[in-house]
Amino acid sequence: MTAVAALLLAGCGNDDGDAGTSPGAAASASDECVGYGCSDEQDADLLKREAEAYTASVTEPEGNFVEFPDGLKVTIVSLAVPDPEVFRQQADGEQPLVLTTRWENTSAEPIEFADYDTTNARLLSGPNGFQADHYAVGGPDTELPARLVPGTTFDYKIYYSVPDPSELELVFNPNPEVYLDFTFTDVETLL
Repeated sequence: MTAVAALLLAGCGNDDGDAGTSPGAAASASDECVGYGCSDEQDADLLKREAEAYTASVTEPEGNFVEFPDGLKVTIVSLAVPDPEVFRQQADGEQPLVLTTRWENTSAEPIEFADYDTTNARLLSGPNGFQADHYAVGGPDTELPARLVPGTTFDYKIYYSVPDPSELELVFNPNPEVYLDFTFTDVETLL
């Protein structure tokens, strides 16, 4: 995960030139393009490696959390059947579920949540990956704060209605303008 973050922060892009060549000069045989924009094949390979690096099973050590480059760490705490007194909006024949996540600021700077969208926590259900319905349920643990100061955490609950709870993946990205999607697999094992 750290290597992928370093790769993303390093700006793996196409270099327009360096001190040894002038722009437009042909590259020597020893120069090798590394990064996006070198070739379609290399771009596809980099995207595949990034996708694999941004996928983890919750059954593996350290597979239940993702830490983004700005210090936001999000951990899957639990998946449960909610109390029917709290949540009874599921579709007919579907399983209601509540996912509890813990958000932590591991950086030295506050993290602002103005542009974050928690509906970008998509729970995919069954072997074909049908998207579960996401429900807004009132309460302090179902809303993001304005900011998260360094060293603090909060628990956030997301309610779903799932057609097939036998196989679950959570595709998580609180801010697609900034982050890549992270996929948690084997989420059904938390039930």
